[in-house]
Amino acid sequence: MSTINLEYPTGWAQLDQRELSALLWCISDCQKLTLHTPFLDADDYSTQTWAMIATHRIFARNNILVYTPYADGYLIKYRNKEYYITPEQVAALLDCAKWIREIPSFPVRLDHVGRFNAIPEDLTGLPFGKWLEIENLWQGYNVTKDESLLRSIGEILYPGITGDLFSDADLLGVFYWIAAIKNMFAKRFPSFFKPAGGEGDSAAISFEMLQRNADAQIRALTKGDVTKEDQIYDTDVTRALTELDAQAKEYEEITKKYGKH
Repeated sequence: MSTINLEYPTGWAQLDQRELSALLWCISDCQKLTLHTPFLDADDYSTQTWAMIATHRIFARNNILVYTPYADGYLIKYRNKEYYITPEQVAALLDCAKWIREIPSFPVRLDHVGRFNAIPEDLTGLPFGKWLEIENLWQGYNVTKDESLLRSIGEILYPGITGDLFSDADLLGVFYWIAAIKNMFAKRFPSFFKPAGGEGDSAAISFEMLQRNADAQIRALTKGDVTKEDQIYDTDVTRALTELDAQAKEYEEITKKYGKH
């Protein structure tokens, strides 16, 4: 029996820039291909789309040429030899790429979009005021799915660029970057990023709610001193969130000890 030894990254951390770009393009293209395909439910859509993406990238990474789907498998050419891959073999092959279905737990991003360079992947040096802009745009996108909001986030992450220059794959990169940042911040600042609502809370987020949330964060950092607002807006996001997390933790401890009043 002939054996084919294939390789593919086993996590987001192993992707170099070329592979990350290729994966983003593949995800974007496969989502378009399955846009009007009937699925049983959301889980079926997720599973089948992921399988398509993973198969394509594993085959491309290993220079496998697919002649044609055959029965439930594939007729392929690998290193000048022809093989038939069964459904079971394909399933086992895809098992190493399950991580593609998950949001990265740490920032992953394209270093460049065109000639425009990205800011540091962990947002080091980003002014807190800019983070508030990103946060509001992100919350708005999650409610409306309006891509123009993601493009506006991209303009902050890639200084000098205009939103219309982002391809669908670039925009997907912006989405993964901020989603990963949110994961990272939630772990780093657990008291401040603790969910406000209960599980399954799907109340609509309005502009007024976002504005009140931003105002509350500014008041907490300035201790009500409006003369310090500009200074807070210019403060590094990590430093500002560190202080907000510390204040939230103090509030938790006081509430636990004395109860709410």
